[in-house]
Amino acid sequence: GLKVYNSAAGIEPVKGTHSHGHEGDEHQGDDADPHVWSSYINARIISRNIANALSELDPEYAEVYHSRLDSLCVVIDKAENAFADKIASAQSKSFLIWHPSLSYIARDYGLQQIAVGQESKEISPRKLREIIDHAEADSVKVFFFQREFDSRQAETISGRIGTRLVTIDPLAYDWMEQLNMISDELAK
Repeated sequence: GLKVYNSAAGIEPVKGTHSHGHEGDEHQGDDADPHVWSSYINARIISRNIANALSELDPEYAEVYHSRLDSLCVVIDKAENAFADKIASAQSKSFLIWHPSLSYIARDYGLQQIAVGQESKEISPRKLREIIDHAEADSVKVFFFQREFDSRQAETISGRIGTRLVTIDPLAYDWMEQLNMISDELAK
């Protein structure tokens, strides 16, 4: 039969970032945040899980898979060190984001992700005021926005607070390049 491997095995899930409740239910759900790849720590875990699975399925090449894993981890380590250096100099450790897709990297580096959007729903005036007050209190400088969402509210909020609106793609093939761009923006 078909053998299934969980590439995210061993990753401590971030919960409470995604609301999948009923209409009008504004509290965050207890579902695990699915964006596990948006973290260097998690990338190493995922890579190790994949190398182990491939080694089990194709034991003749296990040494090759683990050698390539070691090489990949060197690249991840270098990128993570550069990220940490940039974040250390960031004026604000908080950022706005439309959809909470950076929960894991935020957790890893003590960053505060202030999620604005609620899937594709309009934001209530009360919630909007809370977001603006929170962002201003934390001296937020950047608002990350995913292009697949309607940008009108994001542009309005960004204009009111005076943040830079930066488009990101959490599903990009080159996730490391995305994290590098995010750290560059946070360090500005």
